[in-house]
Parts: sequence; structure tokens; C-alpha cells
Amino acid sequence: MCISFVNETIDAGTYTSNTAGATQTNPGTRGALITVEVTAATGSTQLHLQFSPDGGVTWINYDSGAISVGGAGSYTFLVYPGISGTYVNEAIAYPLPQLWRMNYGVSGGGSLTLSTFVNYL
Repeated sequence: MCISFVNETIDAGTYTSNTAGATQTNPGTRGALITVEVTAATGSTQLHLQFSPDGGVTWINYDSGAISVGGAGSYTFLVYPGISGTYVNEAIAYPLPQLWRMNYGVSGGGSLTLSTFVNYL
């Protein structure tokens, strides 16, 4: 496994409702380390990794692919065939499809302030 150390910012901002992040294209269709740096979170908030099987028309939550946000901090998804992870919040042992995005779930009058980064594997 080779990690691309180009820590590309894909989403950033403050969200007060469920918000789909920018559509991403996985160049190698293998995997990625996705890091969400949360600086503030209130209410009920979750991070969802999603993929599209049909070119961006339909979006599906990937595997379990959800992390409940408990406050400020770093939250990580590791997606790679056959991987297991004890140092990440969510390890998904499948390839990352070509089209994917994050979905930021905010409910109960909450808000989520974050920056999301990706390193392709």
C-alpha cells in the first residue's frame, strides 16, 4: 500500500443541516484515508461516507460508513481492500469506488464546523 501524501482539502465550512460534500473522483479506484477535522459540533451530528454506482445520480452510505461526532477532534475513515484498522474510527475493507463523497448529518438544531482531507492509497 502506497499513501499519496497530498493532503487534499475536499470540504470545509459550518453545516447546520444534512449536507452533501463535493463529489470526489478516486483516481486509482483502490482506497483512501479520509480525515475530518472537526473544530466544533453541537446537537446530533454524524459523518457518512457515500458512493455512487450510477455516475452521481444515486448516493449510498458505504458499508457501515458512519461516525458519530462527539465533539471537536479528528475522525478518520480508512478504505482499502482487506484492511483492518485499530487506529482509525472506521475501517472499511473494500475498494473505494470511483465516485464518492462525504455527507455531513446534522439534526436537532445542531451545527458542525470542519475541514475534510483525503490521501489516496
